[in-house]
Amino acid sequence: MRLHVSAFWKPVYTNSPISTGSLGVGIVLSPGPICREGRTWPIVEPALKLGGGLECRLPVPVGKGFATSASITLCTALRKYQFWEGVARAHVAEVISKTGLGDVMAIALGRGLVVRIKPGGPGWGKVISLKIPNVGLVATSINGSFKDTPSMLMKLDVEKEFKIAWRIFMEGKNFTSFLKAARRFSVDVGFMSEDTEKLLEIEGVLGGYVKKSAFIIFTKPEYEFRVKRELRKRGFEIYKVHIFQ
Repeated sequence: MRLHVSAFWKPVYTNSPISTGSLGVGIVLSPGPICREGRTWPIVEPALKLGGGLECRLPVPVGKGFATSASITLCTALRKYQFWEGVARAHVAEVISKTGLGDVMAIALGRGLVVRIKPGGPGWGKVISLKIPNVGLVATSINGSFKDTPSMLMKLDVEKEFKIAWRIFMEGKNFTSFLKAARRFSVDVGFMSEDTEKLLEIEGVLGGYVKKSAFIIFTKPEYEFRVKRELRKRGFEIYKVHIFQ
């Protein structure tokens, strides 16, 4: 299983959870959670209740913006159901519990740079994947403004900010325009403070964005180790994930 960090998005609500979802763009990361039944790992309760909690190991913390809830819920669903039914049930569970709107579809169907061009689960939603060029990735986290996804979805109105970010992205519909749009959205909605934005000026950094508390930085390939070392010096924890292409 994998993870997903949305860079900019717009919720789309309908009268049905299967057609409710979001438009937007994000990246898919690997590895995701490794889940099993047992008694030695932390128990994680997915949005989809099938009886008993899964015990999962995660390369990133829960509740920071890495779509751990969607990933674990999808793991849970695919233990019992065939692929498309499992994806649909996981999507519906996430929408009902207000823990995510587009992450399940991005994780299940996407790789690299994932563009959600139609909202909803299977049969309604549609995603396309764009290849990310050879870049370094640094995944860490900051002190975010929202403690969880339900509170973020309830309080945050991103209609205006999304339109601006989407227009910037569509001007090139490539990784370069994605970097510009993602940074602009992070700043406009208040995810990225001035101090955080200054970290993107470190030598070798190409760009980055913040989703809730998740902080994603892209570097020139030869600078990835140096940037990670610099951030560790400043007290950041670096997570062991990479772009899933």
